[in-house]
Amino acid sequence: MHDISRFSLKRKVNLVVQVLDDFTDRPIADSGITVSADGYFRSPIRKSGGYYVFADSEQSTLAVEVKGLFYHPVRREIDTRALDPLHPLVKIRMQPSRSYNLPSGSTSIYGQAAPFSRISLIGDGGGPMKLLYDYDAARDGAKLCLFNPDNADLEGKSFAIMTKPKDSGEVFTVLEHSDPERGEYVIEPVLNMGYKKSGTEILPVYTTVADEKGEYFIALKANTAKEETVTMETETDGEITAAPQVIKWGQANRIDLTA
Repeated sequence: MHDISRFSLKRKVNLVVQVLDDFTDRPIADSGITVSADGYFRSPIRKSGGYYVFADSEQSTLAVEVKGLFYHPVRREIDTRALDPLHPLVKIRMQPSRSYNLPSGSTSIYGQAAPFSRISLIGDGGGPMKLLYDYDAARDGAKLCLFNPDNADLEGKSFAIMTKPKDSGEVFTVLEHSDPERGEYVIEPVLNMGYKKSGTEILPVYTTVADEKGEYFIALKANTAKEETVTMETETDGEITAAPQVIKWGQANRIDLTA
């Protein structure tokens, strides 16, 4: 990992954004990526490894927007006061758009929904991610301990935490792997409920926004199952609808989410 302190020189570093391709988990070094923030009237300092450095900002919260030719745009508000001042790194993951050159045999979902609706795919569970310890919102706050046997880089990824049966749950994003020995991660937002180690599932979440024509696209990594039942959530004008959908791995799946 880069020594972020070397970016500072004689300037105050407020935020370092690393832009990652969520399909490959690799930094995006493409010059076609643009990173900006509302009220930050200059370009961030670009470094190798997909890093963008925001320095000398008087704003405590930066509304960062990342755009790229082959990716869905991402907009995220980041409270820099909550970051480690010696390591103010936030990873932003870019989801491939339909113009992305997916490898043969990849899995994707596309279709029609209400224009500008927010669409989330929630996995069916059974994966390796688990709670290591019971979670208590008042005690643990933004710290969540996860069993991550593949030692995957979770920073910037989103998950749903649900009880069995799946009658309740919350979505969170991993900000930082704060204590590898304990499997401790910093998440946002802080969860509202408590969760027991036993009977709780951690499910991957993929989110996109339909365009002005209502078209959407989600690319997924390979899975050993031939079919999987996932939950598709659509949020339009503050109203959320959810329904199970069957997808086939290794191919493009058309799922229309219109009424």
